[in-house]
Amino acid sequence: MADKIAMYIRLSEEDYDVKKGLADESNSIKSQRMLLKSYINNHSEFNGWDVGEYFDDGTSGTLFRKRDEFQSMIEDAQNGCFNCLIVKDLSRFGRDYLEVGYYTEMLLPMLNIRFISVNDGYDSNNYKGTTGGMEYALKNLMHQLYSMDMSKKTKSAFETRRKAGQCVIPHLPYGYRRNPDKKGEILVVENEAEVVKEIFEMAAKGYKASEIAKTLNLKGIPTNRKTKGIWNTNIIMKKIRNEFYIGNLIQGRLEVVGFGDSKKTVRRDPSRWSVTKGAVPAIISEELFKAANANFPVIHRKKGNTGIINLFKCGYCGKKVYNEFGKRYACRYKYVTDDENCLKVKMASKKAEQAVLDTVKDACRLMLDRYDIIQREDEYTKDGIRTSIKELENEKVSLEKAPMSLYKKYKAQALSREEFMLEKEKANLRLSEVERQIAELTTQLADTKEPVVEKQDLLNCSQLDSYDSKILSQIIQEVRIYGEDSIEVIFKCNDFYVSCLQALGM
Repeated sequence: MADKIAMYIRLSEEDYDVKKGLADESNSIKSQRMLLKSYINNHSEFNGWDVGEYFDDGTSGTLFRKRDEFQSMIEDAQNGCFNCLIVKDLSRFGRDYLEVGYYTEMLLPMLNIRFISVNDGYDSNNYKGTTGGMEYALKNLMHQLYSMDMSKKTKSAFETRRKAGQCVIPHLPYGYRRNPDKKGEILVVENEAEVVKEIFEMAAKGYKASEIAKTLNLKGIPTNRKTKGIWNTNIIMKKIRNEFYIGNLIQGRLEVVGFGDSKKTVRRDPSRWSVTKGAVPAIISEELFKAANANFPVIHRKKGNTGIINLFKCGYCGKKVYNEFGKRYACRYKYVTDDENCLKVKMASKKAEQAVLDTVKDACRLMLDRYDIIQREDEYTKDGIRTSIKELENEKVSLEKAPMSLYKKYKAQALSREEFMLEKEKANLRLSEVERQIAELTTQLADTKEPVVEKQDLLNCSQLDSYDSKILSQIIQEVRIYGEDSIEVIFKCNDFYVSCLQALGM
């Protein structure tokens, strides 16, 4: 591989303040690139090296898995695509003490990749066989502590603005937009406001959510300004329940907890929500809001159903079908569109689940009968491939030694020059062929397919006494309903299942 140095540049979300003149210009993409190129050009050891670049735009340094370019860079490092990695400073590489330490002190040295942090004066070549020292570790830790502190300050600032009645939600509901000329001001989008009024008026008159959605879809009204998705009952219900339309600003329902890649979003207790009445322009009256919601009472569902997984889909439109009142699976798509391809499929819940259970148990027994046989056949095939590879590798070793052996014969005048050149060419050609065959067999060995399902999952499903979607989801991809008496179960290991059927002539 030709010597190659990779530059990693990251522009974080807070760095966008550079454009407003509120932050240090040295963090800009342009300045980072100039600094790194200047360092490379001023060090003669990099003369003639290829220079590549990885750039993450507007991403947090505490996140690693969500940085696409960073992940591509690590993958390329593992594939030996470059010898050296250079960054402006450690904070550009990342702001998680443990993660940065893993990459710079374990992974990169293991891959024999040199790591340079320009502003920190760090070059891993100066610390071979050791860590970067106390100063390096402290800087790394300080970057994480800085991020944690900034995160707390940002959360506190948002909380203060929420309590003051300022709108800090990132996406405004349908019918509203922000005034680009006056920060903080929220404006009504008149044509969308008319749609919102129509939704509430129809709801107040007793129309079902599916009927409202279908009316809007038939009129060709898009669900929002960015996408032209169809209206459905869920979207309609969210609109009807949203107090934003009567001017009430409810914020802080969700909260981000944790740090870096481990952070997650959780729902706050309603007592901690920030509620400000009359904070935004109202589109409808409070009376109309109450009248609409009176026809859609909130249903408090029983707890304990969180483990249920909906495996069922409409066999015609491919949309999820829903278990209505626990009595029947029904496709709602037809109710909100005029799609002639959807046939309003429905099937009694107990009947559908029992049919799936019976089908799965029969299929599992069949696959279990063939599982060990196929495993043995696969292993026998793999053993044959491994033997062939070993024989070829032995031949490769001999062929690589052939030029020297032939040269000795030539020097001993056992071969003429013409014979020496001819035999050497034959050996080279055979060596190329052997290397090709080894590569081909190695790929074949890696691609030898095994059942994409664990034997234990098949055993678990085969022994079920009642329908359990969580267990069944281990081997089922989806269940398609075509009518009251017709379902199709699609297994995650469908190729394996079909091969079992074919083996039995079914």
